[in-house]
Amino acid sequence: MYRHLNSKISKSGPYMRKTGLRMILLGWLALMGLLVILFSDVLEKRYNPNQAVDAAQQAGIRTVSLRQNRMGHYVVGGKINMHAVDFLVDTGATTVSIPKHMASRLSLREGPSRLYSTANGSIWIRETVLDNVQIGNITVHDVRAGINPHTRDDKVLLGMSFLKTLELRQKDGILTLIQQQ
Repeated sequence: MYRHLNSKISKSGPYMRKTGLRMILLGWLALMGLLVILFSDVLEKRYNPNQAVDAAQQAGIRTVSLRQNRMGHYVVGGKINMHAVDFLVDTGATTVSIPKHMASRLSLREGPSRLYSTANGSIWIRETVLDNVQIGNITVHDVRAGINPHTRDDKVLLGMSFLKTLELRQKDGILTLIQQQ
């Protein structure tokens, strides 16, 4: 009888080892998945430290203060035609530049094509006019923009066609947008 039990135990040994290894692997995968979920929020806050916009209004003046991210950029959530978007502030861009794949979601009307000079060379972009662009409590109406078929990410470049209507102050990694009423 001892030999019979021993043979059953030895046969289940490799099975038990494989099951144990699978459980350990599943445990590690679950831990890695949990860490990705937890740290993705941390990474997003590093990329966009302006998820909660610091806005103020007094005596007809509206202000929005933006903090620089670790790369020295100003990234902020806002709205185009009442649709949520993420902006990358770009004082070197003449107009607001919207990736083509976002144009239909934002209900944009494509206008004529125009040749634009960019940091990466000349490209053809479709012109459009945005009904309104909003960051915090600052809203600008009838903003010139370009629909860029060469951009693949989901960031809208917030160029001077929006920014020129505001006063800009930058100090110690804080960019303050000021709108006079």
